[in-house]
Amino acid sequence: MKFLALLTLSLIGTSVAAPLDRRATSSKAVAAKATPSTAGGGAAGAKPPAAKATPSTAGGGAKAPPAAKPTPSTAGGGAAKAPPKASPSPDATTPDAATPDIASSVSSKPGTKATPAAGGGANGTTGTAPIAPDLQTGGTPAAPGVQYAAGAFANDATTVSASLNALGTEQNPEMIRALASVAFTAESDEDQRRNVLNTAGGSAAKNANALIVKNTPAVLDGLQNIMNDPTPATAKTNLQSIEAARNPNILPSITELSNAAMMMSGLQPLAVEFPPTTGSTR
Repeated sequence: MKFLALLTLSLIGTSVAAPLDRRATSSKAVAAKATPSTAGGGAAGAKPPAAKATPSTAGGGAKAPPAAKPTPSTAGGGAAKAPPKASPSPDATTPDAATPDIASSVSSKPGTKATPAAGGGANGTTGTAPIAPDLQTGGTPAAPGVQYAAGAFANDATTVSASLNALGTEQNPEMIRALASVAFTAESDEDQRRNVLNTAGGSAAKNANALIVKNTPAVLDGLQNIMNDPTPATAKTNLQSIEAARNPNILPSITELSNAAMMMSGLQPLAVEFPPTTGSTR
């Protein structure tokens, strides 16, 4: 009986110990798998996850930072272009080379003064006044003043002639008024020159001076009428009366008066001769 009891207990112990032994073995295996140093020689599952690749490490090796976008100074390669030079500001004290100096283009000496370009010359073909004779040397003390007055008189007369010739074909009212105004101013200025020459010429200048004085009002009145009503029709009508008084009387008398004054001043009679104007017949 004791033997049976011992056998029974032995069998019972064996049946109980076997599962326990399997559990112990299983626990050891689990423990071994969880240990990084023993499971597969350091499996990847036991290691912390690798950090995500950054732009500097992705694709193996560090990549260079992206190149900066080309700027206007480096676009297209090559050295940077120099900034455009600023335009030089005009020097207020230096006259512009491209701008004509009007003051210097007109001589202060009598006999070289230019007439209005719009009117042409005394014969309607050029814009420059006839050149007065070169200044003569010698003569009486009055000679320099006489030569100046004669040259200025010639310039004024040529200016009037140029305007009258242009008025014969001008259609623009503003230009008609401007031409008449230029002629009126020059004709009025002639009176100062006439006085100087008449005084110097004495009796030899008497007749020429009288004709100029007598016919000048007709010229001034006609020019004033044109300025008041600057139309081609008005210009045409008044040009006839102006030229009727001026061509046969005033123009030759200017030459005669100037020559008389020159001779009385000990100079050669080299006064300018003026062709008649033709504005009324154009």
